[in-house]
Amino acid sequence: WLKSYRLSRASMPERKVLGAKRRGDSPPPRSPDPQPIGGSIGERANVCLRIRPALTEEEGQDNQALQCDRASRLVWSLANTEDGEPETAAPRQYAFDEVLEQHVGQAEVFDIVGMQPVNAALNGKVGAVLCFGASGAGKDFSLRCERPGQEGLLLRALALIFSGSATLLPSGPTSARALPETNSDVKVRLAYLLLTADQIVHDLLSQSDLDGPFPPTLDRLEASSHQAIAEDAYWETAGSPAEVMRLLSRADAARGEALPREGSHSLILIKVGDGIIIFGSLASIDAMRGAPGAEMANEALASSIEATGKCLEALSRSKKASPPVHESTLTTILAPALGGPGASAEGVTNLLLCVHPSKRKLALTQQALAFGQLSIAAVTRTKASSSVDYDALAAQLMAQRDAKQEALHELEGKVLRQLRPQLEEVMRQEVEIKRIAAALYQTDWEARTFASKEGQLQAQLEMLRQEHAQR
Repeated sequence: WLKSYRLSRASMPERKVLGAKRRGDSPPPRSPDPQPIGGSIGERANVCLRIRPALTEEEGQDNQALQCDRASRLVWSLANTEDGEPETAAPRQYAFDEVLEQHVGQAEVFDIVGMQPVNAALNGKVGAVLCFGASGAGKDFSLRCERPGQEGLLLRALALIFSGSATLLPSGPTSARALPETNSDVKVRLAYLLLTADQIVHDLLSQSDLDGPFPPTLDRLEASSHQAIAEDAYWETAGSPAEVMRLLSRADAARGEALPREGSHSLILIKVGDGIIIFGSLASIDAMRGAPGAEMANEALASSIEATGKCLEALSRSKKASPPVHESTLTTILAPALGGPGASAEGVTNLLLCVHPSKRKLALTQQALAFGQLSIAAVTRTKASSSVDYDALAAQLMAQRDAKQEALHELEGKVLRQLRPQLEEVMRQEVEIKRIAAALYQTDWEARTFASKEGQLQAQLEMLRQEHAQR
């Protein structure tokens, strides 16, 4: 499905820009540490790759599918096994605006991926974070995790909106999570939409379907800017992060089996004053591929992702390019975040790609990586499409090997230090056992010698008795 919309630049006609200038042309200054994704002024969408930590069953020798160089923002897939390619085929090289390795925590992910979109919304513009990947690649964990210490993008964004700080306090003895003090004057409006495999828009808060068609929405966005986004949806007012999460949980609980999460696009829209922040979890890659043996089982679902890819590709090519937001319901709703009507120059859209680390999911991982290449800046794309940087790849593999060897040596030293008293005691006991064994051997030899002499004396005594009896 991915190859069908990897269009050349010549096949994408230039059209007149709809609405205001594209947000992201003049992104806000980036803080030095951590550094948000995105490069020079003028880039349209930022793409961040996150590699999920390996599970216990995925760990093992020769099971790693990806190798990263975060400083150079390069990623290599170490095995190409799809389309009949042999295991020894050359690695594929990809480049992104930011590469988050397996050890990167949730707080750093928010600083890099979520901070700029939330700040854009707080400044009255449009901010968006779109998550894409295969099922089990960590989309829900990155976006909506609520475990203390591992809170996802949504909870940290709400903390920033309501308290001015995305820092979540450590959990206390009486509560699972301690949030910073919230401003009681801050109110947000929440909408929760789900686009099914047939691209029917279901409002999860009101448990009803929104009537289409949606192309007229573009005219409304053109006239009223991003304030008209999803205006037909049911918007609920909330005054705290806990209230927002309760509304979302209640909507999820009411969702039936006919509305699966993996086979649908879900959009969480939060209006903050005049701005809006959108958190989107796009349908998983394997859900679009359908069941094994079924060809284009979810064609409508794949078409919506195809349209999103075209929009991101148009944004990455030229400031004057007009993204085809009219091609699907998903891109129509997201038009202000994809450069369509209602977009603004100060808005920020970040695409978070979540991928598996193991070779067993390599085909799905490579499709996610290829999708991400559509929306990166032209300079970055050229870097990725150039010849594979074997020097950098070899350096990363050598560094990884050295790190593992160093860790192994440290573990050996730690084990030896912990076991040294026991080992010394065992060695002392071995010496004592040898000494006792030698003494026992000596005693046994002496006993045998004394027994032999006693036998000789007994024989002599018997001879003397016989002589004495004859006399």
